[in-house]
Amino acid sequence: MNFLNALATNSGWIIGTLLFFFAILGSAAFANSRYKKVPPSKLGILYGRKRKYKVAGTDGQSQEVEVGFRLLTNGGSIVIPILESYVEMNLGARLIPLNVADIPTQNKVSVAAQGTATVSIGNNENSMITAARRFQGHSEEEINNIIKENLEGQLRSILGTLTIEELISEREKLNEAVLKGAEQELLKLGMEIQILTIQGITDRHGYIEALGQGKIAEVKRDAKVREAEASRDSQIASSNALKEAELIAA
Repeated sequence: MNFLNALATNSGWIIGTLLFFFAILGSAAFANSRYKKVPPSKLGILYGRKRKYKVAGTDGQSQEVEVGFRLLTNGGSIVIPILESYVEMNLGARLIPLNVADIPTQNKVSVAAQGTATVSIGNNENSMITAARRFQGHSEEEINNIIKENLEGQLRSILGTLTIEELISEREKLNEAVLKGAEQELLKLGMEIQILTIQGITDRHGYIEALGQGKIAEVKRDAKVREAEASRDSQIASSNALKEAELIAA
């Protein structure tokens, strides 16, 4: 009875304590749900509040810009309800397939080209800010498609400046030209190219195949010529040696 009387007397204090305890638990759970941890492979972007960053301008000089987000890397932060929204971008390598067709070369032969490029967001604050501004609201698939369109545009442009013979015999020249042109365009997106490889050049009319067969025939012909020359030189040397031996014997 004494226990029941004590409970009745202090019920208000007990209920208040329980409510306070549950409020703390609820607040902790809410705060935990709003806390975002950013893995090393991701760039966290908190949209909604303005932030100032120092970035390099086109003249190379540092300048202050105001953006509507803040960046998170290798850490975490609480996302303020209503005021902020949180998204992530992939910092890892993106493998972008390249495929263009019916591109006229300098000597008017239409070709197709296939290749791959490995691209990622630049590992510096400038690039991350640029990527966040450029790709706000875009999915990873949309970002990859934008990169792909830029790279394929550069590939088409470079193919048109080379002859079909150069494309076949100077593949490294093509790779370097596409890489050089694409680097500047992707920097505007906050992206960097790590590897770019053109894997194949083809045409529908068999021009490249005919050139290849002609090249093989040329190589075989040159090999036969060299073999004949070597045989001739050997016979001449042998004949001269016999003549010298006959002179000595006489």
